[in-house]
Amino acid sequence: MVEAIIETGLRDKVVLVTGRRTGTPEDVAEAYAWLSSDGASFVSAIVLPVDGGLVLGT
Repeated sequence: MVEAIIETGLRDKVVLVTGRRTGTPEDVAEAYAWLSSDGASFVSAIVLPVDGGLVLGT
């Protein structure tokens, strides 16, 4: 029963995400890799949400 509740809650959240999918560890790794690259050398003191747009959908 608990798994069904969790599954339903997760499904409801995925609808709010602009990409319509759950994130993967690779999604987080890509953001981390970019932040540690020379391409982000001028970026400082930010919070980078890696949430597929969930914050925008709520």
